[in-house]
Amino acid sequence: MKIAGILISFILFAAMCSAQSGTSLATVPDSTKPVQVLKVACGQCMLGMKADGCTLAVQIKNKKYFVEGTTLDDHGNPHAADGFCAAVRKAEVQGEVINGNFRVTYFKLLPAGNKKTGQPLILPQSRFAMAFLEVKHVSRIENGITLLRETSFVQAEGEKIVIAGETGSGKTSLLKIIAGLIQPIAGEVFFQDVRVPGPLEKLLPGHPAIAYLSQYFELRNNYRVEEELECRNLLTGEEAMTIYKVCQVDHLLKRKTNQLSGGERQRIVLARLLTTTPKLLLLDEPFSNMDMAHKRAIKKVIHDIGEQLGISCIIVSHEPTDTLSWADRILVLKDGKIIQQGSAEEIYFKPETEYSAGLFGDYTVLSDLTTSFFAANYNLARNEKKILFRPEHLAISTKEDGQVKGEIKKIDFSGNSYLLTISFLDQELLVRSMQGNFLTGTKVSVIPDTIKACYSSKTD
Repeated sequence: MKIAGILISFILFAAMCSAQSGTSLATVPDSTKPVQVLKVACGQCMLGMKADGCTLAVQIKNKKYFVEGTTLDDHGNPHAADGFCAAVRKAEVQGEVINGNFRVTYFKLLPAGNKKTGQPLILPQSRFAMAFLEVKHVSRIENGITLLRETSFVQAEGEKIVIAGETGSGKTSLLKIIAGLIQPIAGEVFFQDVRVPGPLEKLLPGHPAIAYLSQYFELRNNYRVEEELECRNLLTGEEAMTIYKVCQVDHLLKRKTNQLSGGERQRIVLARLLTTTPKLLLLDEPFSNMDMAHKRAIKKVIHDIGEQLGISCIIVSHEPTDTLSWADRILVLKDGKIIQQGSAEEIYFKPETEYSAGLFGDYTVLSDLTTSFFAANYNLARNEKKILFRPEHLAISTKEDGQVKGEIKKIDFSGNSYLLTISFLDQELLVRSMQGNFLTGTKVSVIPDTIKACYSSKTD
């Protein structure tokens, strides 16, 4: 039976124990009355027990329990390097008692400051990974080509996820498997704790609560927009009109489908999907082949779908400017495997490979000679990894300071800045400048912001 509880909790400081798996799920008695959850914390802190990672625990009355399927990922782990739980937090939790087990159905963790400093604690990821969507070890092969390899991730309800990768990395196949439209050769997808069957297991492929918008969408010709929208509508007139307004198509209802622009057609197909009342929306390259006006419109629509309609969303896209400002978390896919995941800031500023760096903007890999020069003159830390710099983290100077000079070889204007290609020592460096008063052939010093250096693996 379903019950809900909302709580405010404080995490206790305790020594962090060494990891050990095999924690069992405690039980609470079934009840028709709401369960009052008094505290929530990581299991290691609240119970002083060894656990694999940081497992959620709750206190109900005077008893404390581990909770099934709740583990913080690396980015949200509250244990500091000194072995103490670093954050005092507040949380909102909803749960249900099923067959004697307390299960969390929604959990949002809010940072409330650091006990030692009193300063706000900023977490790259501030949600527990609940079982809203769980992709487990999914693989797919087509025509002898491996598209997905043991791919796994978890999405929390309301979390905005971007799947990024080059063409052929398996992004579309992954979306279609999540939607139940193609069959994995191995692995499973669970949506709200229920396995999503593939097309070989049911007559009509797909999941009623998961909507998938292909980049190759279609509308019937010579129909009025309102006719096209009504064909799948499960909502009342007022509810449907809310959808039409969010999708910015309410003014197009009387128009014929063959009188629409590409961006308008896309928003109408999106509105048609939303009138089927999905809980999860999967968008495959929603920003491709669009002018700036229609791209801004669809960005706002996608934002409002989450904010006003409360629908969770996963987007596949390779356009960094379209996804970095929207995503809570980015999954980087290469050759069918997730090779990095994290917040937009982590992926952009701390790419673990050149592949990840290249998906989200320009960068330069330092040669050994340039690395040695920056280490000697600017205290650049070095190790066995490659060192990358984004163009905005290198600066230039024309002053006569006795430093080795580079030469500006090329200047590209990009609207709000200039991208300079500079010949420096034995390589070319990319430098972004807000100043446009440089000429090709100008001799300049190059100054690195060493704190912003990226250290990536030697091999992708």
